[in-house]
Amino acid sequence: MGSEGVFDRADVREIRKEYGLHELDPLPLRLLPESLFTSTYEIGAGEWPDFIATDIADWPCRQRETDGAASSGHDVALVIAFTGSLPALPKSVRPMLLRHQTSGPWQGEFRCAAIQVSPSARGREIGTKLAIRWHGSGAAIGWITLDGLSEYRSRLQSEGLDCNESYRHFAEGAYPIDLDDVALGLLVEEGADVLRELCPDHLAGACLVFLAPNSELDG
Repeated sequence: MGSEGVFDRADVREIRKEYGLHELDPLPLRLLPESLFTSTYEIGAGEWPDFIATDIADWPCRQRETDGAASSGHDVALVIAFTGSLPALPKSVRPMLLRHQTSGPWQGEFRCAAIQVSPSARGREIGTKLAIRWHGSGAAIGWITLDGLSEYRSRLQSEGLDCNESYRHFAEGAYPIDLDDVALGLLVEEGADVLRELCPDHLAGACLVFLAPNSELDG
């Protein structure tokens, strides 16, 4: 997608025109074809984790011994995720249209418009622990037990976080967290530039999500 913003794309402008959407109207993601979404496994540059490289080497399945398992802490990414519609954002904020493989052998997919943010040291630690706990679990959207969701929520609540509004996106490889001041303050690196560009109206309906390697890759 390069440096081009979502709303600057000619194909997106055509879609907005086709559905009579004003330039300030939120853009429903369901209107966008799959071809516009980039797989997180194809990015792998800079601060973005190379999920393919870390999938086997650093992320043992739950069935194997995990004590002492080494992780660089750079194998999870933290994003502000818009899963329903993307609001009109300041031009300086350039979200990515992403699809991330989840759910272990079920090979599900988490699709969103995402703004990557740098996690704090504590945030990286929390995200890594969540990823290790559910790696290899096969937890899938719509196919997770109530006990499994309860455990996930309890782990978040022990950190002062919650998933009361975002739990529907929980699956192996995607770990949603309700977006509020507490979550931003704990998980996001202090002074993150993008947060100075966004107001509460921009973030309404968004959540925070840790993206991590899936235990089985498609193809």
